[in-house]
Amino acid sequence: MIQLTKGTLMKIATSLLLFTSVCFGATLSHQPTSSSLVIYNNNKALVNETRELSLQKNDTEIVYDNVASTIHTDSVNIKLPSGVSLTSQQYRYDKLSVQKMLEVYLNKEVRVKLSEHRHINATLLSANAPFVLVKSMDNEIIPVKFENIIFKDFPENFITTPSLIWNVKTKKDLHDNVELDYLISNISFNNSYTLNIEKDSSELDGWFNIDNRSGKSFKNSSLAFLAGDVNFVQNPTPIAYKTMATLAESDMMPQEQSFSGYHYYKLPFKVNLPNNEKTQIKFLSLPSLKIAREYISTVQNPLYLHGEQKSSVMQEVSFQNGAQVLPKGVVRVYGKLDGQKILLGESNINHTPKNETLHLGIGKEFDLEVMQTLLQRDEQKHHISSAIQYSVKNSSKEEKTVTLRIPFYKERSAKVYSKEKYTYTKGNLVTFILPVKANTTKKFTVKFEKNR
Repeated sequence: MIQLTKGTLMKIATSLLLFTSVCFGATLSHQPTSSSLVIYNNNKALVNETRELSLQKNDTEIVYDNVASTIHTDSVNIKLPSGVSLTSQQYRYDKLSVQKMLEVYLNKEVRVKLSEHRHINATLLSANAPFVLVKSMDNEIIPVKFENIIFKDFPENFITTPSLIWNVKTKKDLHDNVELDYLISNISFNNSYTLNIEKDSSELDGWFNIDNRSGKSFKNSSLAFLAGDVNFVQNPTPIAYKTMATLAESDMMPQEQSFSGYHYYKLPFKVNLPNNEKTQIKFLSLPSLKIAREYISTVQNPLYLHGEQKSSVMQEVSFQNGAQVLPKGVVRVYGKLDGQKILLGESNINHTPKNETLHLGIGKEFDLEVMQTLLQRDEQKHHISSAIQYSVKNSSKEEKTVTLRIPFYKERSAKVYSKEKYTYTKGNLVTFILPVKANTTKKFTVKFEKNR
């Protein structure tokens, strides 16, 4: 007999796991013989497992216990052995609690502790803790505290872990493998990169960051990632939890290949993904990168400028990824000063195919600024023009080249007059490339005209 006190709850939970398998008979092996996951950007993963099944011909149910609590039950795809037919599927999870046990034993016989040395058999009449009513064998109605109720056994068909139950029919005893796959939620990955800038060469490292909140741990599983925006009917919102991080061996890189418009990464080793933990796996290392620095300022359309306006200069670094595909993620750029590593800035990148040049904005340049000053403005009914003085100030101790981008119109009636050379970039940006010596200010005037 079991007395349901606070001290016995953990023992009950452990015993119920054993009870589940004994009660139903036909239960899949507790651990899969093989397991693999494909994790998507959309906070979902596809689980594929092979498990052993022992089934007697009189068994009508197969229990798969301890499934992920976030399983999409309508996505379950099971391949049963020949001779076994599947009629229906249920998802069950009976959470163990005092209230649950009281409700199950309502109007049934229990053992009651009246004092340290006196126990009686009685019928449970109510199930509202903390006090319940029992009826003794002498037909006495006795109120007692719920912790003084002693249960004789566990209720039938009581399942204490998230479980799938398959109702089946079979004409023979068998021992065979079962293959199944299903979708789960709250398991996700994202990508992060570290770009370490050195004087002679730079290095880019890439990491898969896995966050498992699915309600299930995975042990010794094959793992793959599908980088790309897969279309799902419903995309649950990820939930943030406090976690711990682990690090996989960095010298065993995932194998990447294209597949149906996505990029598929498969790890060459098995992994453990505990529930409620984060794991980091290195998937990329690009050494000896050639890095270019750029200083860019995008100012206001000159036809709308009034008076003066100061603009900041953004610092960018750029490099080419060569033959490597880069899934979208966050790039953190680091440099070194006197042996101390310093974070220079962060930037997001989108899914980037091979042989692309990436431009990473890492922050405002402290020693550079651009001043726009309106010198002249002429507005007529069918024509508008303005003359702007641009001053690019470099307060640093070295010469720097500033890219000045001015939004303007690229059409037949639009005219730009300047002694400095310029080009149109990105469609409608009048772009100047301006070397500015240390501790100097470069000034020049540009006139803009356009028909209305």
